[in-house]
Amino acid sequence: MNDHTDPNDHTDPNDSTDPLDPTRPQTAGDADARIDALARAAGSELRRPAPPDGIGRARRTTQRRQVTRAALSGTAVLAVVAIGVIALTGRDDRSSVVPATVDTTVDSTDAPETTSTPDTVEDTTPGTAPASTTPDTVASTSVPATSVPTIDIDPDAIWASTERFPTFGSQVTTIDPTTGAVTGTLVVDDALTGASRAAQDALVPRVQAPGTYPDDGLGIGLFRYELAAGDIVYGNALLPTEIPSLDLQDPAALPFFDRCEQAELTVTGADGADLPARARSISMSADRSRLLVVSSDCPDAGTLADGARASDYDLTFQVFDAARPDLPGRTLASGVTPSEYLGAFFSPDARFLAVQIFGEYRYFDVGAGTELDRDVVLGAVGCTSSGTMWSRFIGPWVGDSTLAVVLECSDRSDLLVLDLAPGGSELRVQFPFLTEAFALSADVRRDVDDPLDARFTMCDATIGSCWIGNGDTALVEVPGMYQLSFLPLGFNYGG
Repeated sequence: MNDHTDPNDHTDPNDSTDPLDPTRPQTAGDADARIDALARAAGSELRRPAPPDGIGRARRTTQRRQVTRAALSGTAVLAVVAIGVIALTGRDDRSSVVPATVDTTVDSTDAPETTSTPDTVEDTTPGTAPASTTPDTVASTSVPATSVPTIDIDPDAIWASTERFPTFGSQVTTIDPTTGAVTGTLVVDDALTGASRAAQDALVPRVQAPGTYPDDGLGIGLFRYELAAGDIVYGNALLPTEIPSLDLQDPAALPFFDRCEQAELTVTGADGADLPARARSISMSADRSRLLVVSSDCPDAGTLADGARASDYDLTFQVFDAARPDLPGRTLASGVTPSEYLGAFFSPDARFLAVQIFGEYRYFDVGAGTELDRDVVLGAVGCTSSGTMWSRFIGPWVGDSTLAVVLECSDRSDLLVLDLAPGGSELRVQFPFLTEAFALSADVRRDVDDPLDARFTMCDATIGSCWIGNGDTALVEVPGMYQLSFLPLGFNYGG
């Protein structure tokens, strides 16, 4: 009863036409396939937040290995979300990524009004990436808002499917959110696929500030991304997470990362002396008030160019005031191994942080810097928990400080909708049948003000039936369905 298989992650292990295979000739028509392959690799099992400016964005491709530079819009998922800052005093004018072994200490200067980079990045280490020229002013390359194709979308409808993962050509229906009666039938086409994709992409900015990808001119296989809080800009870099093997990464990118996969992290516009010098990832709350830094004290000297990752180290999670990086941050958690870590997600009001460890979440009060007792929060000792349908993008959050999870206990499974704010209410609804967790799914309409008024759906794939609920009113069964959603169905990242 502890199977944490993500029903949204349906990678075909026998797929022999991987568009990310660097030995496979690439064509112009492979762009979307590469993006979807990235999502399959990331899915709900991201071990670090992905760069945050667009789940469907494909970045530069290296000539040597055809490395796709793509990013989940958040953190997510994906990602997102499905996502540390270099902080020696006086490095305010350094926003470019440099090799891990280069000394980047410079004399203290006044913070510049614009994000800038030096004309060249000096290569002082044999075998590291070549010096590169960047423009004086970093150009913002944030993704424009995704346009929704022309299609009539009823904002109050619930979308239903007789398939777990409806795709192009599948039939989906809309149903009345109160009675469950079918109100329309559609076949998934380009318009519906686009609307479904755009609706998923729109989830991420609710919990994570979008970033930008400066055109730094490096031309190598890494992501450089920046997060801004007013005039203060934080920068970091990541390797493409869809390529697990160092042998397949761009060799020119590897010297920029230490053996714990941390890149140099930069801050411009403020003194960031209390921030970690290197980090594995950074992310920022949607209101741009909090900065999360995931970093480690790497035990092994050298860089990934040595051909090996460090094997024994822990991650530390620190939260800083994004407007005052000169103030000490709060350490929320430590002792988490990279293999355990799947993602971290601020609540929309930035009061709480959920850190996903395997299929579980740990919850933190960001202001107090304390961890909440999981069993007290969930009101269930010894039960496992998993996110609802879209939590691979935004974590468990469905309201400002409200979370939603599926609880699996020895004798029952429940949908829990809980407001973590003091005095907040909770809604707990039991699944009608006792089923293995991998077969259960739930969706909760976003922007929940009061869990007792939450609109939700529950599905059980073992019997092919779903239910609609609104607060503590009686469930309405929708038989013959495998998925119900408050978002348009028709597109699955990684599908």
